[in-house]
Amino acid sequence: MNICFIKTKNTQILNIKNLAIVSLSLLTLIGDSLSDVIKCDPRNSQQHQTRGYSKTTDGPQKTYKMALHGDILAGDDILVNGWLIIGMDGKISRIGCLGSQENNIKEAEILESERVVNLRGNIISPAFINPHDHIKYNTIYPLSSRKYQSKIQSEPGMNPLDLEALSKLQNSDLYGLRHEWRVSKLTNPAQPNKEILADAMLWNELRYIMSGTLIFADSEKRGNNFIENSSDLAKKAGYRSLYETFPYLDDKTMTQERLNTIKSGQIKSYQEGLKGSGAIYDCKYHNSIFRTGVADRDSTGKDVRGPRWADLNYKDTIVAHLGEGLDDYSYNETYCFLKDRSMIPSEWRPNLSMIHALRIDRNLMPLMLETPKVNVVWSPRSNLYLYGKTVNVKYLKQNGITIALGADWTPSGSLNLFRELACAAKYNRENNNIFTYKELWEMVTKNASKVLGLPLVGKIEEGQRANLLVLTSPDNKNTMETPQSDDGSEPYYEAVVKSDNSNVILVLQDGEPLYGDRDIITSLFADSAEILDNKCALLAVCKDIANKMICLKNYNPKEHGNSRLQDFILKYQEKGNSDSDFARFYKLSACNNQRLKSEPSCDER
Repeated sequence: MNICFIKTKNTQILNIKNLAIVSLSLLTLIGDSLSDVIKCDPRNSQQHQTRGYSKTTDGPQKTYKMALHGDILAGDDILVNGWLIIGMDGKISRIGCLGSQENNIKEAEILESERVVNLRGNIISPAFINPHDHIKYNTIYPLSSRKYQSKIQSEPGMNPLDLEALSKLQNSDLYGLRHEWRVSKLTNPAQPNKEILADAMLWNELRYIMSGTLIFADSEKRGNNFIENSSDLAKKAGYRSLYETFPYLDDKTMTQERLNTIKSGQIKSYQEGLKGSGAIYDCKYHNSIFRTGVADRDSTGKDVRGPRWADLNYKDTIVAHLGEGLDDYSYNETYCFLKDRSMIPSEWRPNLSMIHALRIDRNLMPLMLETPKVNVVWSPRSNLYLYGKTVNVKYLKQNGITIALGADWTPSGSLNLFRELACAAKYNRENNNIFTYKELWEMVTKNASKVLGLPLVGKIEEGQRANLLVLTSPDNKNTMETPQSDDGSEPYYEAVVKSDNSNVILVLQDGEPLYGDRDIITSLFADSAEILDNKCALLAVCKDIANKMICLKNYNPKEHGNSRLQDFILKYQEKGNSDSDFARFYKLSACNNQRLKSEPSCDER
């Protein structure tokens, strides 16, 4: 990154919009794990106010799409009062201080930007990435909300739940493996049916956008694409990012009878359940999406089991649910998948990211450390709620395993990545601060891009896509905890980790305004006609007034009962912000950094 900067101590940063003054001790230390806090001269930026641009009335096309001003979390540097220039291709063109020194951002670059956004004192972060999701199910209220689950039985477009199985969780019973609650049909029948599926998918995308999450990993395909699926992005780049919920294809074959046999301890491996023979570490799985044996074919002879290991190469990434449970069955599938991968020559071995992986221990770690190292997607809320335990993240960190954070789904996981960060931070505090706040922030930004194999997102660097999230500091910024590192950077990362929907003031996708404060979004368009052309709609978020605006230019009313986007939101949005208010779809936002009444617990048991 080419920047000229001033390193200073004991500086103060004044936030706009009546934000309080935050005193920080800024010390620059050497080391890859530390951040340089760089203070740009704020006087150089005072004359630049937020403004929009119209190709119709404002003259010829400019050189740049946007110039953005604020406190930038740029790689391993934090630029206080820095500038970020976005090119017409939607990628970050330049980052730095504004000034006359060589390599600094120049006045001409700001003047040649179509839009200027001056958000001094606010934090500019890469947009979040959710590497673990089941988007079709995320209109479902948490399983702990029995009031909703009972009422939803009579709602049109929703299939009924097994309330007897639901009561097991509400009585604090825990499961040993995921098939225990799956076979009971606890949640699977509750997905929206075709009558409201298009509406449900759009609703879930709105929730992501409102929390600054623009990329997710899921096997689900859908038509809106206002946020992006990691598999689609990889395909466009010429490689594969394969997301597998059931890598051994046991979602259809697990019966209650077989489950009872597993729970009784009579069998430990999947192969044993099928054939009645074998023992733990028997890895001759009959059905495997990444099998090493004979291909399974349909009646026409067509191979129907997807790619073999040999079909993949070092550019590809596999994101697989493995070891979701605490029993030997869960351990066996984890071992077998890692063992299969180790048989492939390292020079073309694909990347592997394991979701859950609750049973990782010293016997499995050598297989994880084989080149390239295996990554892990951590979903603490869902793990703790269903199983009472989660993966040993301290052990993973000690061995240099990259950890990303995923929200899973709303029935047992988090509403959004803000709430998953809150759970991870709580677990972190209760376990002697395994991670710094910067490391927690990296789990939803650059680490998430790594585990999905997406090199052009997750960081603020020149050449990266301008998917950006701008946040105010949380209301409790004056009572931040003692920084866990002494380089002065931790309060910035802590502010992001402790944020919620009320702190989001702007979300950019490839440099285009997608969501944010009503005043900011409005100022970036030339007039009301342009706002209508971009299909913008108002939302009330954490307040009783319409204080936010979302713009989905490609929104198609025909896919949603010929409703305008504004009417669509009003149709489904919950009344007020209370958990007790019923709506067909689970709420869009969480406010004041407080746990929702119906939210699954984040307590180790």
